[in-house]
Amino acid sequence: MKNIYYLLFITLVNIISAQTKSLEGIILDKETNESVPFVSIYSPESLQGTYSNNEGKFKFYFSEQAKTIEIYCLGYKKIVLNTVEVTNDVSNFYLETDVVELEEFIITDKPASEILNSVLYNSLGYLNKNIELETYYREFVMVNNKYSKFSDGLINFYLEPKRKEKVKSFLEVEQSRAFQITAADEIEKNGKADLSDLDSFFNIQDAVNSFYTFKNLKEITTSKKNTEKYDFEIKSRKDAQGNRLEVVKVIPKPEVEEELITGEVVYDPVNKVVLDINLQLSEKHKKYIKVKNMLLFKYGLYDFEIRQQYNFSNGKYIPRYKKLYVDLYLKFGKKVDDRLKFTSDLAITKYHDVNVSIPVSEKLFEGRSLYENGTQIKTEYWKQNNAIPLSEKEEQIIQSLQ
Repeated sequence: MKNIYYLLFITLVNIISAQTKSLEGIILDKETNESVPFVSIYSPESLQGTYSNNEGKFKFYFSEQAKTIEIYCLGYKKIVLNTVEVTNDVSNFYLETDVVELEEFIITDKPASEILNSVLYNSLGYLNKNIELETYYREFVMVNNKYSKFSDGLINFYLEPKRKEKVKSFLEVEQSRAFQITAADEIEKNGKADLSDLDSFFNIQDAVNSFYTFKNLKEITTSKKNTEKYDFEIKSRKDAQGNRLEVVKVIPKPEVEEELITGEVVYDPVNKVVLDINLQLSEKHKKYIKVKNMLLFKYGLYDFEIRQQYNFSNGKYIPRYKKLYVDLYLKFGKKVDDRLKFTSDLAITKYHDVNVSIPVSEKLFEGRSLYENGTQIKTEYWKQNNAIPLSEKEEQIIQSLQ
């Protein structure tokens, strides 16, 4: 009887292994031989995907549903692979620059900010039913330029549309890790408080909401007070497949003496959906950063970056990746006088939109950060499940803690 169970077990493992293959490699610029970060690796048939890390490294696990794999980054020609030809070898993939340059400015009868706002509004309309996003999420915390905490996990987010400009999210944590990287006595404290236990600036409950609310952009495009601080330009380009894309440049006016953001938004003018958002604080306006007085504390935002990417395929509008970075100064009496930095990466590894129901409340995670869930692991999920690989430095940090 034991032999029968053993044979059944081996057979099951072999079946599961046969259903999942992987593609691993490093993505490089063909001309410069430098690594290319934030490159999308995606199968349109299985709706699975991942992203390369800061060093261009990735590992992509895909199911038997996947027939092709697309390796794509804006500004480069797309690489399309047939999954039948994929081997287990670690390969270098060289991206060729898309030689089609941005065309001349588009002259429109509407302000570019209004056009961008209409695209945002149309993009919102694609969340018209419950969806589930399988994700890999990670976060680093730094206190006074020293790594303080790290967490990562496999999280299932369930999104429920409430109205066109609002979304409710629920989440399940499948597995997670949480580490104290630097001991409290090794972190320089400018105040009296111990910030080594500071969990997170971000609220994980809202981690995916901005994919469908476009909060930061809407603050610029819908408020006349804010819109007047910026210039907006629209240019047109064609990607390597001949598809026309439009790029809205967000340009802070040089005469406005405030900390303002800059960046660009890429959208599909045919389907009128946002494909890429890349915003950060303007270097030229950082000199206007001021410490602001709140009721109980003071703070200053020294740097900010947000990156969001999407796919539009077969009528489905799918969020793919989000990066957030915040660098701020916080002062609270004599207790807190510190510089804090927070970085998070969230990759959507699988998208579901068929008969999605919200799990019962007992299964939902209601904490503000993954640190509250601690370390609860069943597998080495960070080596699989389409997690974004850590950089070499980050990997060394985490390995030293295990």
